[in-house]
Amino acid sequence: MLARILAETAGHTSLVALLRAYSRNLGDDQDSLSTTLHVLAQEHPAAAREILLPCAVSDDEDLRRAAIWLLGFVPEPADLNLLAHAAQDSDEGIRSAVVGTLGSHGAEPAAVELLLHLLDDPSPQVRISALSSLGFLQQPRTLLKIRLLANDDNPRVRAWVAITLGRFPALERADPATSTVLDQLAADADPYVRDQASEARQRKPLRS
Repeated sequence: MLARILAETAGHTSLVALLRAYSRNLGDDQDSLSTTLHVLAQEHPAAAREILLPCAVSDDEDLRRAAIWLLGFVPEPADLNLLAHAAQDSDEGIRSAVVGTLGSHGAEPAAVELLLHLLDDPSPQVRISALSSLGFLQQPRTLLKIRLLANDDNPRVRAWVAITLGRFPALERADPATSTVLDQLAADADPYVRDQASEARQRKPLRS
């Protein structure tokens, strides 16, 4: 409630204070605060970016993570250099935020390349997030790297390979290499992976 009142009375000048509040998850209503933040940023994109860019390279990891997340609501192509650097961060949460923000850049080649790079991330959750973003983008050139994760050690990652392949148009799913991977996942030792592979064969692709 205080965040909403502050945003309504102080406008974009309250962004730093609200971003710092959001960066500290105290178990309260983060969803409402995140909505307040992205609405405020989108109403004042230029002013928001002036505030967010310094925060995105702050020494404060929590603030850096929050700023990178919010940049996804006011993206500019120039952000890709910053995101490429952040994709190397030691903090898993920051790398996860990078994946989400890259999705705001659509099929921009540099953004897609960064997502492909993040498929090699040591964190299973980051790999899953990258798979999800690539599934929405449906870029045929990403299929080779996506298929390689069918051999991932983590069953959730393997399941997300199936989910991601299921988002591609039927023509790409019918490709012999992709079909072979789905067959492999359909015979996986993990029942959740098998279920997702089966659903992927029947799923209607997302609209691009």
